[in-house]
Amino acid sequence: MAFPVDNLTNVDHETLELTAEEYMSQLPYRNTEYFSLSDFKQIEVGLCNVSFVPLYGTDTEKKLLALFSPDDSNTIVGLYLLDRWWGVEDVLKTAEPSRTGLIKVSTLGERIVLYVLNRIVLRNEKSGEDVFFLCHCEREAAKILWKDGEAIGFYSFKPKGSLCRNFVTQCYQLPVMDTIFVRKCHRGQGHAIKILEDFVGSFRNEYIGLKFPLSEAISKVCEKYFSRYPADKELLWEVEKIGSPFQRTLIVNRLQKLNLKEKDQVVSKLNFDEGDATAPMEIEITKIQETTEYTVEIVEIPLIETEAKEDVLENRVEDIKNIENKEANLAGQLYSDIEMSSLAQEVHVQEEEVPISTERHLRRRTIRVQTPLTRKSRCVQKQKAEADVEHQERHRNNKNSVSTKKKIETYTKTRG
Repeated sequence: MAFPVDNLTNVDHETLELTAEEYMSQLPYRNTEYFSLSDFKQIEVGLCNVSFVPLYGTDTEKKLLALFSPDDSNTIVGLYLLDRWWGVEDVLKTAEPSRTGLIKVSTLGERIVLYVLNRIVLRNEKSGEDVFFLCHCEREAAKILWKDGEAIGFYSFKPKGSLCRNFVTQCYQLPVMDTIFVRKCHRGQGHAIKILEDFVGSFRNEYIGLKFPLSEAISKVCEKYFSRYPADKELLWEVEKIGSPFQRTLIVNRLQKLNLKEKDQVVSKLNFDEGDATAPMEIEITKIQETTEYTVEIVEIPLIETEAKEDVLENRVEDIKNIENKEANLAGQLYSDIEMSSLAQEVHVQEEEVPISTERHLRRRTIRVQTPLTRKSRCVQKQKAEADVEHQERHRNNKNSVSTKKKIETYTKTRG
C-alpha cells in the first residue's frame, strides 16, 4: 500500500490544493460521510469540522484541507490528500524500503510529513522538555529521520550566509541548527546523537551552532557527543541571533559551568544532610552571637541614664538613712518623756502602753520604723506587776498584823 509521501513525489502543490477545493465545494451536497480514526472511532465529516490550514505558516497561499476533532477544535486528526482522507499516523508512513535514516526534505510529500511532525505530533506529545517551533518555510533546510517505514523525528538548520528571519538584512555567520525533535516512543535510543552526528558531518571542519537557548535534553545530548568525539569540543557553539563572534558561546564551556553548578548544589545538599548533628550547634552559635551583639547595643545606649539613676538611688538611700536617724532620735525622746511620766504615776493605775510607730512615704515606697517604746513599755509593765505583788504582800502583812494585834488585845482582856 502506497502512502501520501510516496504518491506525492511528482505532484505539485497547486494540483493538490485544487482537488481539495473541489471536494470542499461539493461537501454540503454529499451524503453523510464518516472518517475512521486509528482507535476505530468514527468522526462525521462536515463543514463544522473541516477547514484549510497554511502549510508554511505565514504563507497563506499554500494550504492543506484538514479535519479537526469534534472534542478539540485545535487538534487535526486527518488531511485530505489525493482525493481521500488520511489519518495523521498514515501520513507519517512510507512503503519505500529505501527511505530509512536521515533524508533531506525535498518533495511536497516530505514537506507535508515535516508539517505533521512539527505542528501536529509535537503538540500532541509535548512534554516539559519540548518547545513549540514555528512552521518551517517552503525552502527550509531540514532532514527527516525514518525508521521501519515511519517518520520518527526531524531537524532543521540555517545554512551559513542565509538571511535571518528576524534580521532581514543580516545573514547567519555559521550553520545553525534551530529545531530538533524525536517522537516520545523512540527517545532514549540514541537517535538525537545520530542527528547531531549527521549535522556536524555535513559541515566538517567548520564552526557549527545550536540555537540559543539549549534545552536540558539537548545539553545532555551534546555532553554524550563530546564523550564520543572530544576533538569536536571546539566546533560546537551556542548561538544567538545570527551568530556573530560576540553572539556565541562554546557549548563545552557552558556544560562545564552547568556541571560545576550542579556539583555545588549536590555538595551543599550533602553537607547539609551529613551535618545535621552539627547544624543545630552552628545555628545556636549564630543565635548567641546575634543576641550578644543586640544586648551590647541596648546596654551601651542608656549607659548615661543608668549612671544617673544610680546617683539618684544613692541620694534616696542617704535621705532614708537621715529620716531613720531623725525618727530614732524622736522616738528616743518620746520614750524618755513617757518613761518619766509613767514612773510618776501611781503603781495601781492601770495604763495601757501603745507602741509608737512612724510612717513615711517616699516615692511609692513606704518606710515603717518601729520605735523602742514597745520594749520599754514591757519593762514598765513588769515593774508595775512587781509593785502590785509588793502591794498585795504589804496588804496581806498589814492584815496579819492587825489580826495579830486584835488577838493580843483579846487575850490580854481575857487574862485581865
